[in-house]
Amino acid sequence: MSKPEPGISLEKEQLRNYILRLRELFQTLDKDVLERIAKHLGGARAREEILSLFHRITPQAVLRFIELWGSHFDAFEHHYDGKKYFFTILHDINLNFCVFTRQYVSSMIESTLARTIQPETATPNSISFSCEI
Repeated sequence: MSKPEPGISLEKEQLRNYILRLRELFQTLDKDVLERIAKHLGGARAREEILSLFHRITPQAVLRFIELWGSHFDAFEHHYDGKKYFFTILHDINLNFCVFTRQYVSSMIESTLARTIQPETATPNSISFSCEI
């Protein structure tokens, strides 16, 4: 029997309110501030969360964490082409959230696996990136 993935379940109305608040927050913050916050959260906090959830830092644990984190968005997909992992997040927030997400994921990958991500595309409602893991 498989063990359920850890996470927090939100009702649709709670999620809508959460998204509205995120839009307001990310619209008001300066990009430099967003990048600093994301760098801290991705570098230190994500590492702690991965250890808390999966008890070790491995490429598989980091991928599972990204999948878990990404599953909270409107749509999240990833695929592996035999060399790189490609991720796309559709989020319906705004372009500043893409700035935050790019730095968050970049810091997480750098601090846990000593690798870098390559941003692919960013629009007001989505971000795509790739990395070798």
